[in-house]
Amino acid sequence: VSTQSTGSSGINAEYGDQEVISYICQMIQGSISNFEGILRFRLDRLIRLVALEVTGSETDLPGLCELTPIQLYRVISGLFGGVTRAEEGCSWDRRRRVDGVLNRVPVNFQNHVYAILCRCHGIRAGDDSLLPSFPLVQEMTPGEPQFAIAVNNWLDRELSSQRRQLYIETIVVLGSTLK
Repeated sequence: VSTQSTGSSGINAEYGDQEVISYICQMIQGSISNFEGILRFRLDRLIRLVALEVTGSETDLPGLCELTPIQLYRVISGLFGGVTRAEEGCSWDRRRRVDGVLNRVPVNFQNHVYAILCRCHGIRAGDDSLLPSFPLVQEMTPGEPQFAIAVNNWLDRELSSQRRQLYIETIVVLGSTLK
């Protein structure tokens, strides 16, 4: 798992990205299985998701400063723990938002992408985001880290976490039908 920050999350001076990263490291040491399927996550999106969970608004970053360190740790561990409110009766929209922010993909996801790319010229998401089959399927296998990184970079072009997760779910269904 690697982190990627696309700039300041907006709370560096008051709360610090380093504290969030240290909590994530503690969680990885405690239960690596909660991080399966996550190649990389974006710290800025994670912090906005925590703000949404706590304050009800992605933009209320100062509201996070009111949390004690243990409260922040509990919110973050709840997101990574795999227990979602969708399973407790909340919306699919929230579950997709959480999984999309965490960049979590299901087991064999790369195999599904590869199966699709072997049968067409590429996968288009949105208006201009294309994952071309050439040179990926000619030069890589679905198990190669470079293939997973290329797919993840393509998915990261989508700014909406929910839509990114919908792309993943659609690829899994389509890839399953091709096998």
